[in-house]
Amino acid sequence: MEKQNLVSNILDGLDRLGATARADDWAAAEATELTPTQAGILIYLKRRAPARLQQVAGHLAVSLPSASASVEALVRKKLVIRRKDASDARARALELSGEGKAMVQRLTRQPSRLRAVVAAMPAAEQADFFLHIVMVVRALQVSGAIPVQRLCVTCAHFRPFAHAASDAPHHCALVNAAFGTRDLRIDCAEHQDADPAARTAIWTAFNKGDAS
Repeated sequence: MEKQNLVSNILDGLDRLGATARADDWAAAEATELTPTQAGILIYLKRRAPARLQQVAGHLAVSLPSASASVEALVRKKLVIRRKDASDARARALELSGEGKAMVQRLTRQPSRLRAVVAAMPAAEQADFFLHIVMVVRALQVSGAIPVQRLCVTCAHFRPFAHAASDAPHHCALVNAAFGTRDLRIDCAEHQDADPAARTAIWTAFNKGDAS
């Protein structure tokens, strides 16, 4: 039997996970009479509103015309509101309406095969799986392959392995609290991007498992 390349095997596996996630997204969107892009916009705005159209398009990896058409549909459905951007009066920012917030709740309650499988994994396997996801997301961000993510491991407030406790070794200086690896954030609203030197030091310490 021909020996398989491990990287290729991993990518094949990720393709299958991605296909399942997309199918789940389609099913959830159809159940709420939305397209997957429209559903993705609502979920993004729940986390990051107010946001400009360019930010939405970049996060969802769709073209500006596609994002604009989806936003127009959501505005017509009274799920999204345009307001003046606080940082630029000439620009418009997007946010959810009350109906939009209710729709997000409906979307997140839809059945997901991938969620069910991950939820059934033992806690230790979930934590290990999540750690590797954080590492891949960070690497993609550093390479410029994806928009900037609000990760703990790139945040000025993050202190990796600042505590001896094995279940809560990290520290968030913003809220002055210890927390565990399983509680790392991929999209934290309070994220403050660390400067390049600090990001490197944080990641080195995180990889070594040593706060020094």
